[in-house]
Amino acid sequence: MFFYAVHKIKDSTFSLFCGMITLNKFHILEGTKMLSQFSVHSYRSYRSQALISMQPANIDEHATALRDPRKTGRPLLPVAAIYGPSGSGKSNLLSAFLTLQTAILQPPVQASGAFEVFFQTEQYEYRYRLILADGVVLDELLSRISFTGKKSAKIFTRTGNQLILGPSISKKYNKLSAPPMGVPYLKVLAENGLADAQDAAGWFRSCRSYDAHHGNAPALPGTQPDREHICSLLSQAGCSVKDYVLNSEGVFTVHHSGGRTWQLPLSQEAAGTQVLFCLAPLLLTTLKTGGILVVDDLDCHLHPLVQRKLISLFQTSVSNPKGAQLLFSAQNTGSMSSSLLRRDEIWFTELDNQESSTLYPLWGIRDAKGELVRANAALEKQYMEGRYGALPYMEGQ
Repeated sequence: MFFYAVHKIKDSTFSLFCGMITLNKFHILEGTKMLSQFSVHSYRSYRSQALISMQPANIDEHATALRDPRKTGRPLLPVAAIYGPSGSGKSNLLSAFLTLQTAILQPPVQASGAFEVFFQTEQYEYRYRLILADGVVLDELLSRISFTGKKSAKIFTRTGNQLILGPSISKKYNKLSAPPMGVPYLKVLAENGLADAQDAAGWFRSCRSYDAHHGNAPALPGTQPDREHICSLLSQAGCSVKDYVLNSEGVFTVHHSGGRTWQLPLSQEAAGTQVLFCLAPLLLTTLKTGGILVVDDLDCHLHPLVQRKLISLFQTSVSNPKGAQLLFSAQNTGSMSSSLLRRDEIWFTELDNQESSTLYPLWGIRDAKGELVRANAALEKQYMEGRYGALPYMEGQ
């Protein structure tokens, strides 16, 4: 299988796959949804604020990777890669993002923390803040600004159960019954027809996630041409599976070799193949419709070349016309390369002596001479040499 031996990932297969994404017209959601910035504090190991930004730095490398599907002149990064040792806060950061999503879509959540996100939909950039204490909403805010405007418009603010609507919002929404203390007003206003709240809640619905350690059940399509897309992605990842079968007993992979055809239960396939089967539908949907795909431990069971190919799908308008974004964590540094990632797409997490996590960007690191990391630096080598920090502590070092 692909993670025992290195398979050449053919560019022709990649081109075919990209063509399938751009030419296929089914299940396309109109509009583009992108993350600008996310911050959190007082959540698990993040006692101080951690902020991850998808806004590009003023650097030149991989300029064509920037995504600006609305032609606003304010492009965003398609990828954010988070590296660091085990237990340093990578998973907690991604968990914070997904906790905020769950709080909006499926409240209540038993969590504490302060969360703030800036995100773009087709017409507006929104700012949303939510502060929770043991699942109780203490504070909430939603505002927006148009891409052609300069002033921010307040949609609503909330303190406890006191709702204050912005001046442009119909006062009929003041008559709504107060929701349970664990339910955000954003959800309530969206369900009651407030357009801005529906737009913002729709952005949260566009966020998808995968955790290789806990495993999502593969939501595989059973009809053409979706099946062809899945199999194309598996093929370009060096996987020998030619097709799959869905029935009441589960998922079965189809193999061809030496004139023979046979099936295997997906559960008997290699771990890397199972990961790809779970990831592929999420990848395809995100690339076709836009939104954010959050993957904790992208390197789990996947060969570095496969990881690189999956990342590269987000970095070209051919395969990513909707401005989809990938936010992932990894311990393996096989994808940490200046040939693949911009310096502003790489982030590190580190745990201090008080077991508090810190998040910082590669772009902000300076050497003893005050110089920034160079665009053509051997990133993986320099990281392993300890130049960027975020290395595991090993006794005796």
